Amino acid sequence: MKKYFTCSELAKLCGISKQTLIFYDREDIFKPKKIGENNGYRYYSADQLETLDSILILKEIGLPLSQIREIMKKRSISDIVNILNIQRENIEKRIQRDILTSQRIKRKLNAIGRISASEHNTEPHIVTQESDEYLGVENVQQPGDLWQVDVAFKKLFKNAKENDWSHFYQLGVMVSTDKLRGGIYTQAQYAIMPVQNKFDGEKCIVKPKGEYVRCLHIGDYDSIGVTYKKMLSFIDENALKCSDYSYEYCVMDNLTSQDDSEYMTEIYIGVEPKQ
Repeated sequence: MKKYFTCSELAKLCGISKQTLIFYDREDIFKPKKIGENNGYRYYSADQLETLDSILILKEIGLPLSQIREIMKKRSISDIVNILNIQRENIEKRIQRDILTSQRIKRKLNAIGRISASEHNTEPHIVTQESDEYLGVENVQQPGDLWQVDVAFKKLFKNAKENDWSHFYQLGVMVSTDKLRGGIYTQAQYAIMPVQNKFDGEKCIVKPKGEYVRCLHIGDYDSIGVTYKKMLSFIDENALKCSDYSYEYCVMDNLTSQDDSEYMTEIYIGVEPKQ
């Protein structure tokens, strides 16, 4: 039975690179049993295989090498149980973040898909929202122009990060329909961010289920009044009463278009029959 493995032999046996073993030696994580006196080669004994397996397992579950080094110097049941529990919690949190990221991507693709599938995007039409939706919100300082909206967006993202909101990276604004009726189309009252779950506090509001007039605005924000005029005319022609606010969502923005003339904004105004 062979007593020692060379660096190359052990690396091949364990499915890692020779450079990894050399690095572990230099970093005092896993050192060879002996060094050849004449050739300077690293030699590893069979009883070191289990130790290397433990190191590779700890590395696979995501522990940094600095922590692995400390674990291997002083091992105990209580320490390893505590470390593994912490790492399990970290992995589960990471899984939840990955799930949320997947949902964010899906939501973006669905929004783009709605635009591609509909033949009447740029004409007002009625859609039904089947359930309540939740929005994280931030007040926009008046006069509510684009600069103030951008400031509100930054505050919104800051709140989302600090309070761990499960949001979708989609941004938008709410505009008073009273202002729209007065011909003021670009003064937002709230910056909004759809969130997965309702949370307590004034920073979360409900976009209620029900019927909405929907329309797609194509072009820069300054020209959005053209689309709002069409929507308000549609509402009046169909004897509908509109909600207090419109909801605008960025669909095609700086992420997808280089020219703001190609930007697309989905607009929803809640409606109900006039009494």
